Amino acid sequence: MASVSLIVLVVLLGGAATLPHAGSSQAAAVSRRAALIGLSGLLPAAPARAIFESPLQLALLQIATAQPKLRGLISEVAEVKRKRIKMAADAEDDAYVFRFARSVLDPQVKSMQNAASALPAGVAAGLVSDYQQQLAALDAGCRANDAGNELDALVAAEKALSEFLDLAAKAKYDVRPREDINGYEGSTGILYNKFLFRSG
Repeated sequence: MASVSLIVLVVLLGGAATLPHAGSSQAAAVSRRAALIGLSGLLPAAPARAIFESPLQLALLQIATAQPKLRGLISEVAEVKRKRIKMAADAEDDAYVFRFARSVLDPQVKSMQNAASALPAGVAAGLVSDYQQQLAALDAGCRANDAGNELDALVAAEKALSEFLDLAAKAKYDVRPREDINGYEGSTGILYNKFLFRSG
């Protein structure tokens, strides 16, 4: 389709150069403009949203897309905590949470810092600090193989993330997660399955 469109463009522009009044730059410009307008209907629409999004908006979208993944992890850790009441702890479960935090949750600190400049300064900075503190508590829980502490830290981190996104939404920013498989909450257990994050 693209090659056909290119041929059409060449033909149209070539025809514009052989108009009876080819000496008139105004006529040539009008003809070329008409050719490009006609060609626009033949070319497939390309996504242009990312081109016009500011770094601040992109940071907020990264945070919004991470939120459902964090919620999925909370559900998993809650299940691990429940099982540990009757079963021995599996250190690989904690290692999985630790690796998940490094790859998914930690990068949101920088995203929050980048976006905080456009939000109420004191409140936004406080939420970034709260989120960082909860990630530190999560690390400690993972190292201690304590699913209860991990769960508490994750719930508190999600609360800080949610309040941060609420601030951005009130400031009229887009805080919807990206419409891709990574942004779908139900996909977390598949894409971030613990067996993919286990060592060895």
